[in-house]
Amino acid sequence: MTDYDLIVRGGTVYDGSGADPFTADVGIRGDTIAAIGDLSGATAAVEVDASGLAVAPGFINMLSWSNESLIYDGRSQSEIRQGVTLEVLGEGVSMGPLNEAMKSTELGAYLEQDDITYPIEWTTLGEYLDWLAARGVSPNIASFVGSATVRIHEIGYDDREATPEELERMVELVRQAMREGAVGLSSALIYPPATYHRAEELEALVRAAGEYGGLYISHIASEGADIENAVSDFIDLADWAEVRAEIYHLKVAGQSNWHKLDSVIEIIENARSDGLHITADMYTYPYSGTGLDACIPPWAHEGGFKKLLERIADPETRERIKADMERPTDTEHPDDLWENMYADNSPESIVLAGFRKEHLRPLQGRTLADVARERGTSPKDTLLDLIAEDESRVFAMYFSMSEDNLRRQVTLPWVSFCSDAASMAPEGVFLNKNPHPRAYGAFARLLAKYVRDEGLITLQEAVRRLTALPAQNLRLERRGLLKDGYYADVVVFDPAAIQDHATPENPHQYATGMIHVLVNGVPVLKDGEHTGATPGRVVRGPGWGQTVPYGFDYPQALHPFLTLGSGYTGSYTEFEIGRAHIPDLIRMATDRRLYDPERALAYHWAPMHAWRRLGQLGAKEAAEPLTKLFNFIDPLIVQEMPTVYAMLGPETIGTLAAVLSDDRDTPIARTTALACLRNIAEEYPEVYDLCVGIVTAQLEQGQSNGPWLNSFLVRTLANLQAESAVTSIIRAYDECEIWENVAGTLKDNLVAMGVVMSDELRALLGRDDEDDTDTEIEHLRAARRRADAKKKAKRKQAKQQRKAQRRRK
Repeated sequence: MTDYDLIVRGGTVYDGSGADPFTADVGIRGDTIAAIGDLSGATAAVEVDASGLAVAPGFINMLSWSNESLIYDGRSQSEIRQGVTLEVLGEGVSMGPLNEAMKSTELGAYLEQDDITYPIEWTTLGEYLDWLAARGVSPNIASFVGSATVRIHEIGYDDREATPEELERMVELVRQAMREGAVGLSSALIYPPATYHRAEELEALVRAAGEYGGLYISHIASEGADIENAVSDFIDLADWAEVRAEIYHLKVAGQSNWHKLDSVIEIIENARSDGLHITADMYTYPYSGTGLDACIPPWAHEGGFKKLLERIADPETRERIKADMERPTDTEHPDDLWENMYADNSPESIVLAGFRKEHLRPLQGRTLADVARERGTSPKDTLLDLIAEDESRVFAMYFSMSEDNLRRQVTLPWVSFCSDAASMAPEGVFLNKNPHPRAYGAFARLLAKYVRDEGLITLQEAVRRLTALPAQNLRLERRGLLKDGYYADVVVFDPAAIQDHATPENPHQYATGMIHVLVNGVPVLKDGEHTGATPGRVVRGPGWGQTVPYGFDYPQALHPFLTLGSGYTGSYTEFEIGRAHIPDLIRMATDRRLYDPERALAYHWAPMHAWRRLGQLGAKEAAEPLTKLFNFIDPLIVQEMPTVYAMLGPETIGTLAAVLSDDRDTPIARTTALACLRNIAEEYPEVYDLCVGIVTAQLEQGQSNGPWLNSFLVRTLANLQAESAVTSIIRAYDECEIWENVAGTLKDNLVAMGVVMSDELRALLGRDDEDDTDTEIEHLRAARRRADAKKKAKRKQAKQQRKAQRRRK
């Protein structure tokens, strides 16, 4: 009986950690690495001689477009031959969730089919991944859920704000995808309809993915003229949503922008030094690839591809499109900003590469400028004509990047790698178009050109960033390292011979130098040739199987609070949530990821349930943490906290008094503390005088309090019938501004407090005491609106300061 199913013998092991390589054997049982070391005395059913070769974990492609190519050919030849054992799909759009309209395959439809046709036998993203794996694929597969996909699902291609109901459904679609195993949320913000995302909409989707530990990954809003602001906005969103975040295919496009890479790196590294988990990936070519339609302004895409063709055909609208194509990316007017791929490139640097219609395919490999000259039309008209004639986006390559910048990016320790292409083979329908060479060479080019030939980084560092780094960023279990107990995704290659061969002129050429590839312990490449095996599996993200948001953060006992919503009227006695849960209840009560003043979703109510339960438990240790919520302009907090603190009891008086007296806190925070003190005074007669004394002492600081606080101090003392405070109240009306629509008139307060109105006192108080026409609630609402406006202004200012600070660091 053999010891192992397979042993890779005598190779130089690069285990993915970045540590120095070592010579060892790798023993595999089933789909798992069982041992690494000297296995000379062990036997195996299959042995692989790796003498003189590098042995490493399988490579992870952080951006693959193989979602359809793997349906046609599951062997994934162009990437398996480079050592890629996991393809991560879903840049901005994903293969689910779908509605019935999205399942159409006609021209302009979401799943419009071209050379590759297939039945659509799934609806959700999880169902697609399972369906694809069941058909048989050589590599493992994973996917992000696309922000544009959930928008199309609910809104279509309209450029408008989502209704609250639509946004709630979009958020739930993201959650569903995360529970099915999506590794996070992706966006591609230069492409419609993702360009139509409002800030609040994208924030909500990112937070939903973050609830399940997902990574937010984005083709940011600018890779050219406005790249610094785009990176800062991306980081601000990650900071606000408290998620890990990655920039897709980091690059600086357009020669006039190349110098901005230093600033971009500084912004990212400053954010990382502040504790944010920000990473990026890249491909190893100085030219990009996308559709010609990226040269057309977003407004022309509204309604989908058929509408775009109609606008191109309309002479007046066509002229408007052409005028916008000529306009450079406008960084001075953010509301009118779009990444103008035409203005940021020249027709000489745009190479046509992929047409749907056979009669146009002879143009593949030629520049837009060359074809325009041949046709005798302007480059802009030629571009629009080609899109209309081909009835497609028309794949093109944009030669707009700096080789020196690529070299700099390769050296960055937080950058992993991708192909941004489909995996294919030089046969069948793949030969109908010219792909970007990165489809056949992105990973081999890194190891050949930048590691071996130019020595920019060591081989062990390159392997780390092809394996462990992306696996850690995606929170994948048992992937990315050669380690006991990890899945047996293993590559064996010759570092001296690894080489890419694909070029723009002749892209359909396999890389060489990869000798053996195992996926889940099964050989898919042997002696440089594909075995035909398809052992690939769905690799799922950290939210897979979670039943409630934040399930991985909170103990099971607290999960009901995430789903109770606003309708719960019980006393929580049916839940086994006791004093042992107080630390987690405090965390939930103050968790800003859960907090939303609009409370549109069930889990937004979890903090309130936690407040109430903390009060019921008499959790004195919650007194100070809960005061952090007092600064929020939120009527529910103002309404609930006095009851909570009354349950917590007199021991909280010192904490509340500190908030009341601290002029660094907002007026709303101080008046919330005041309301809590009033409730405690009413509930506990033994501390009534103490509470009245604290409030009175604060009123005597009237000149520094401001009218808001003074008015509430007076009203509180009047409500408490605090006769000992009469002199202080009279002095406050004489010396300070008191809002009578909040506090009432002095005479009414004295009467309500039972003060005897002698003739002498009436004479002393002689004044006009007519009621103010504004009601108290109207005044409070106006005050809250003013406070909210100030808060938004301060947040905007703080955001600008953070951007400036990141650039200065």
